[in-house]
Amino acid sequence: MSSDEQPKIRRKAVGSDSAQPLELKTVPKDGNRQVPRRGSEIHWKAYTTMLGSLLLGVFLSLGHHLFYRSLGGKAVSDHAIHGVTGQQLNFAMGTLFAFLVKASLAVAVITAYTQILWRAIKQQPMQLTTIDTIFDAATNFWGFFRFEIWGKYLLLLLLALTIW
Repeated sequence: MSSDEQPKIRRKAVGSDSAQPLELKTVPKDGNRQVPRRGSEIHWKAYTTMLGSLLLGVFLSLGHHLFYRSLGGKAVSDHAIHGVTGQQLNFAMGTLFAFLVKASLAVAVITAYTQILWRAIKQQPMQLTTIDTIFDAATNFWGFFRFEIWGKYLLLLLLALTIW
């Protein structure tokens, strides 16, 4: 058999006596066809999402701090616009900052959690219930009580607790 020939592999349907040849797909020698790479590396979009949301969370928390610092020592005005006082407006702005900080940091942690989970799945075989429990831990608190799972995946446990 020369190097250009493919071995003939035959597949047989369950319960059938006849086997049909199976064609193997190969990359042409001229390299014209793109073959997607499948490896253990993390895609650039995941890195961008993690880093971007982390930086956004840091900058928003800095903005939150500076906003409240600018309010420090100032007298509260009794002036109301459409029934909303300055105090209520400042409180709402501070709450908005806090929510956006928490949301952007949660996106960074959940993205890291998902990437580490997929890497763990690729490295070793797992039972389906284990995979389901680990995926569900980010949204279901009761998954934390499967202690036999979390002993093996301590980093995932810490990230899931951070998400909560």
